[in-house]
Amino acid sequence: MVWGNELDNISQRKNEESIRVMDTPLVLTYIGADHLPLKMRASKIKKILAEHKEMDVNVLKRLPRAIASPLAIFPSETESGKYLMVLDLAAPNKGNVVLPIELNGSDGTNYEVNVALSAYTKSDEKTLVPKTEWYTNHFENKTGKNITPLYLNEKKLLAGITRTGSNCLILYTTQATSLRIVYQTKLI
Repeated sequence: MVWGNELDNISQRKNEESIRVMDTPLVLTYIGADHLPLKMRASKIKKILAEHKEMDVNVLKRLPRAIASPLAIFPSETESGKYLMVLDLAAPNKGNVVLPIELNGSDGTNYEVNVALSAYTKSDEKTLVPKTEWYTNHFENKTGKNITPLYLNEKKLLAGITRTGSNCLILYTTQATSLRIVYQTKLI
């Protein structure tokens, strides 16, 4: 089945099933991903829709296109071998969707896959207002953890993310010329 159809029928899927989101996009091969299916557990999709009030099924349906052309990819601050993709996709709260991924993981079978671990925005849990400081700190490398992006899409970042209507990166993009971004849509 196609990803969108899978989402429409997610309540009928067993929690332990892995749902194919897409083939691994080229951008992930830049950071070492093998060309494997990119999958997400049905239980995780159900949890996102139940617990992440800033997310909805329409946002999830647009994940494949956004994953193929992300704004940035960062290594995880907490787990080796995992990454955070900041997508050019705004949730209804106007926050950019963040997609944690694991390369060369398992889908619960004997097959190796790349795993989409979740999807959410960095936002206040009560008000759902996007936490622009998280995005700004990562893009300006002010996390205090020396987290350097592995990939930046300069063209999208400098354009101000106007297509999605997102406002999370405005602080970053309005300062972009002074930050001297030199990563024209390529591996850093």
